[in-house]
Amino acid sequence: MVFSEHIFLFVFLPACLLTFYALRRVRLYRASVVALVLFSFVFYGYWSLPYLGLLIGSIAVNYLLGRYLWRAERGRFASRAAMWSGVAFNLGLIVWFKYAGFLTVDVAGFKSFEDVFAGIILPIGISFFTFQQVAYVVDAYAKRSYEPSLLNYALFISFFPQLIAGPVVNHKYVEDQYRELAAGTLDRKIFRFGILLFTIGLAKKVVIADVIGRQIDPMFDATLDGGQVEMVRSWLMVTAYRLQLYFDFSGYSDMAIGLAALFGLRLPINFNSPYKARSIIELWGRWHMSLSAFIRDYVYIPLGGSRHGKIKQIRNIFIGMFLIGIWHGAAWTFVWYALMMASAVCLNHAVRAWWPAFAEWNTVPAVVLKWALAIGFYFITGAFFRAENMDSALAVFGGLFGLGSGPEIIFGSVDPLLLVWCAGAMAIALLFPNSLQITRYTAELGEEWPANMGEWVDPKRQRRYDYVRPIPYKLENHTWVPVLCGLVIAICVAAGWQPAIFIYFNF
Repeated sequence: MVFSEHIFLFVFLPACLLTFYALRRVRLYRASVVALVLFSFVFYGYWSLPYLGLLIGSIAVNYLLGRYLWRAERGRFASRAAMWSGVAFNLGLIVWFKYAGFLTVDVAGFKSFEDVFAGIILPIGISFFTFQQVAYVVDAYAKRSYEPSLLNYALFISFFPQLIAGPVVNHKYVEDQYRELAAGTLDRKIFRFGILLFTIGLAKKVVIADVIGRQIDPMFDATLDGGQVEMVRSWLMVTAYRLQLYFDFSGYSDMAIGLAALFGLRLPINFNSPYKARSIIELWGRWHMSLSAFIRDYVYIPLGGSRHGKIKQIRNIFIGMFLIGIWHGAAWTFVWYALMMASAVCLNHAVRAWWPAFAEWNTVPAVVLKWALAIGFYFITGAFFRAENMDSALAVFGGLFGLGSGPEIIFGSVDPLLLVWCAGAMAIALLFPNSLQITRYTAELGEEWPANMGEWVDPKRQRRYDYVRPIPYKLENHTWVPVLCGLVIAICVAAGWQPAIFIYFNF
């Protein structure tokens, strides 16, 4: 079930909201939380009933393991063994469903097992909720917070706004909210933010991302067998795809936060105008922030972080960025994407460490140059990120530089609508305030940014969150919210509303 699907918008979501608030109206607060968990299970089971059993079983195993770890003495062999068993169990699920076929058939070369792994379907959302449970098990061992109830833990893992594609939520961020929710406390003032954020996200997804996607998908399909792609076409393809991905994930992130706000809950912000970044480091500090925070806290820092010199720090950053890259999928295209992205981030850190004059060069031409280098490189890597196989990736990548081999691929004429949509999308991404600024989400909720969010990516950047300062206006009258929602839905319908799966659902 996709947030932009009609069955979600007009059946599931209204039923969930009505049930939730009806129970709270008669002060059945815990029952309202139970209902939210059950609706989340329905949301997941709509996609696959068998894998709903996997989700529930995973919740049960990790909750029981965490219950033991909260009570066990830290440092004892039994505690460490239990913690590592939990980590192995969770990562084992990802490896089996996501990477086993690639490692066995493509890396090890056992082609006879290809049919065996071809029948394994990746459980949707497993890369997200499994990481949350890894963090929970490790934190339970380290006694970094307090033990949740089974009900609150089930909601923490299964909450449908973030279940399928994040953000990767740390239990410490939401545990107090869930306890208060079950006790009767509800932050009603953020309901209007939820409506507005969800509406903005819906528009990004349906009006921009899906429209661009329908135009460029046939182009990438035409490259599946390789061949030569002309330079202009290649640049159009990677630019359009990176814009599609930007508004698809940005739209999802807005919709996830907005949906949570409809139930009085706050999710961490996961996306902040990455195409305004002036370096590849800063770009990753703004893109999928919760995943970066997870890798920082549970990979980069345990490896030593920056404590043992610049060389080892860059090694640790490379490992972290490579894992982020390969996290997106099991294919040689993602291996090359991960290597390229990890190398670029490390090179950026090396330049900052050993060529500070360039890092501190902040004239207007310098800023434009740095932005162009960062965004240009990021767009180029889209050839590998989007491609279905290496033949397709090399065809598009080679075309970017006027290279290539094999027969020239014949494409149809470019729809002028694609050029208009790409130009408009780039203007929105670069020149307009983002949804956080428009809704004043962080300011009006009094939400404090974690001081170390993204720090492993960019430890020296000052004024880290200036780019999310809210735009200077006050929303005293909120009658415009339903009007805006109606307008956006009308625009979506006029644009040919054909709900498509979010790109990050595939990861």
